[in-house]
This record gives sequence, C-alpha cells and structure tokens, in this order.
Amino acid sequence: MLSKIGFLVFGLVIYCLAASGAFGEPGSSSARGDAADLARAALTAKARGQCASAIALFDEALRQGSLPRGERGLLIYSRGVCFEGLGIRERALADLNAAIALIPDFANSYIYRGIVWSELREHDRAIADLEYAKRLRPDDPLILNCLCGKRRARQSDTEF
Repeated sequence: MLSKIGFLVFGLVIYCLAASGAFGEPGSSSARGDAADLARAALTAKARGQCASAIALFDEALRQGSLPRGERGLLIYSRGVCFEGLGIRERALADLNAAIALIPDFANSYIYRGIVWSELREHDRAIADLEYAKRLRPDDPLILNCLCGKRRARQSDTEF
C-alpha cells in the first residue's frame, strides 16, 4: 500500500511538471524536445501502471536527450520505481542509487530504496534510508509510518 501511495503522489508531481513544460515543449525538433516527448510518454505509461512500456520509454528518453541533471534524476528515479513495481529489485536499486547521486535531496528516492531494501529483508539499510528521508522531510507522515513499520519488521526478524 505504501508503494501505491508514494507512486500516486509522485505521479501527480511529475504530471504537473510535464504539463507545465518542465520537460520541454512537445513536438520540438531538437534532441531535448524528442527526449521530453518520450519522457512525457514514459510518465503517462507509468501512471497507467504500464511499467514495462514505461521502462522502454525512459530508456529511450535518457539515451536521446541531454537532459539537465534534475530531470535526468527524476526519470531515472521513475524508471527505478517501475522496476520495483515489477519486482526487479537489483535494477530498481541501481536506478535509485543513480537518482540519489543526481538529486541527493529528493526524499522519494530514499523512500523507494528503503522499500526495496525491506523487500530484500535488509531492514537496517531500509531504516537508514527512511531516516535520511525523514531528515529531508521531517513532518511527512508517510515516512514516519513507513519507518515505524520497518523498525517493527526488523524486530520481528530478530525475535525468530
């Protein structure tokens, strides 16, 4: 459920950015314009839950465009979320690590990486990522709830 909530919130943010033209103008003949069109298509596919199609579109957008660091980071993050949604955890981790390197103050990357670590039963790593996300967004109830759940999961694992 947490993944779906975070996914929806991020999808709304990206949709607003795309609609405002943050990823460039549609129909531009430049490589950046082509990449922006692909990015919008990828984000639309992701929002529709079509993760395999979204991943292919993200790949092509990233290959074609010389996107600014922040936009590149958001696309890599989004592709990582899709990989997580498909259960391809190693690729999700690789993308989330890359997104964090590009936009280290974007809390969602730490949240999703924490989710992946938790799925891999790496609770200490999950908690560390969620703690960092909490420092970035201290009043976010989603982070606080998730952090509490991961601490309980770690405790349950050590009791058996």
